[in-house]
Amino acid sequence: MVADRARNTLRQARFLTAGDSVRDFVGRRDRDDLYRIRLGSRSQVALRLGNVQRGAKVRVEIFSAKGAIGRIGRINFSDLTRRQVRQNLTRLGSSSGAIDRTLEAGQYYLRISPQRGESRYRLSVNATPISPSPSPTPAPAPTPVNFSLGWLRQVGTGGNDYAYGIAIDSSGNNIYVSGTTSQVSDAARTDSFVAQYDSSGNVVGASLRRFGSTDDDAAFGVAIDAAGNYTAVGITNLFIDRSNALNSRLDGSLIQFDSSGSQNWQALVESTISIPFLGNRPAGDAVSSVAIDAAGNLYVAGFTGESLSDLAQAFVAKYKPNGDREWLTKYGTNGADAASGVALDAAGNIYITGVRNARLNINSAGNLDGLFTEGDAFVAKFNSSGALQWDETLGTPDQSQIQDYARGIAVTADGTIYIAGQTDGTLAGQTSAGDRDAFIARYSTDGTLGWVKQFGTSSLDEAQGIAIAPDGSVYLSGETNAALFGQTYAGGADSFFAQFASNGDQLSVRQFGTNRNDESYNLRFDDAGNLYVIGQTEGEFAGQTSAGQYDVFIAKYTPQ
Repeated sequence: MVADRARNTLRQARFLTAGDSVRDFVGRRDRDDLYRIRLGSRSQVALRLGNVQRGAKVRVEIFSAKGAIGRIGRINFSDLTRRQVRQNLTRLGSSSGAIDRTLEAGQYYLRISPQRGESRYRLSVNATPISPSPSPTPAPAPTPVNFSLGWLRQVGTGGNDYAYGIAIDSSGNNIYVSGTTSQVSDAARTDSFVAQYDSSGNVVGASLRRFGSTDDDAAFGVAIDAAGNYTAVGITNLFIDRSNALNSRLDGSLIQFDSSGSQNWQALVESTISIPFLGNRPAGDAVSSVAIDAAGNLYVAGFTGESLSDLAQAFVAKYKPNGDREWLTKYGTNGADAASGVALDAAGNIYITGVRNARLNINSAGNLDGLFTEGDAFVAKFNSSGALQWDETLGTPDQSQIQDYARGIAVTADGTIYIAGQTDGTLAGQTSAGDRDAFIARYSTDGTLGWVKQFGTSSLDEAQGIAIAPDGSVYLSGETNAALFGQTYAGGADSFFAQFASNGDQLSVRQFGTNRNDESYNLRFDDAGNLYVIGQTEGEFAGQTSAGQYDVFIAKYTPQ
């Protein structure tokens, strides 16, 4: 009997691409073989089932997802009820020989099952792209945008300073940057900060608003409400005890200030782990991202740990404008899971992205960037009450030790989702440029993958931030260690931002930096189309002065 290489749950369904031909076995001992295919465009799909043993009968079916696959994805298909299948999947075809269908771009599931006896089989998959289906006249495709540098500010202390979050108010004249900076009394420890600039690059109020505990703190995200209150989220009370890990601690933090910089309130995400014979010990919690709706409600995402068997679970939570928590929903697998970004659509749905089924690196010694290894990128949708609607995974097929990590998420008003991140492998249907690559992917509001683009150089490339421009195109920011898309390489790691059309076409790119390491962690647009990029540099930009080690930078680019 041939080796059974297929899987029998939707979550683990083996990826196939056009032109693949697979051989396997189904019968009493293996009642289902599940596969999935992704189409980047409308295609004519041909499935052929052959080499079935005499007297046996085998069936191939093709499904599209219409519901929350996360609810049934871990159950053996043969154990699903008809109602579960009907609620979550649409059967598009069934045959004991061949299926020929015209399918739109998206992800589809294939099921092979025995109808009589047991048998080996061979399944071949072919897909031929065809013209898009007729549709209303689309909006004009965005054109490549060239930007000119309006201004750049480099600031810092004598220690390491990093910028992670950025928000712009509705007037476009107040820009808030959040991050982490060395403590005044102890340069080995860090404080959170928020800095405020006007649209001309002038500092508004205090040059650096510090806050935090006597241990390590960082502000990973910031958001502004209609009243001018701004909320920074991140971590506080980070303490690593290298002699006894059980004494270590890490709390998630939300802290809101009014427009004058006075603190309104602070809320913590703090949990404990119950350890036999030792009692409760502090767990690790972090808030990585924040979004605010029109009513001033806050939605945050990150990770929390409350058990020895599951040291990190992703979560999404809603807080009222006064800082009271309304609900918190955990999301995860049997591995370590973390949410890195959160975004909203106009209907009040919440979307998160990050890494799932990863490994927790307890030796990262407080370096959250290296806290999670391996795992797959994910995107998940929740309704306004925090109930999971669906979740999807994006990862390198059949490579459990490769990491695919989504770092940022942006959502249009109608619920179209874009995520950006990095992969150490080769995503389905893509080509690795070498080392670590960046990626961008688009999903529809029902969780169907529209397309994914993997790109990079032969060196390390990462996408960290993502934003949607007023013209509907999508921008990424990140770092590259070589010349990206034909740009000029300055040395060390360079910052970049790149423009993509809604169909995935790469339109423009800007690479910039010093001869040392530079990283762009995030970016945002104002309503006039001006682009603000933030990050850190180990060097010295033209006309600027280095304060030592890593400095924060913020740059404004104006469209030409």
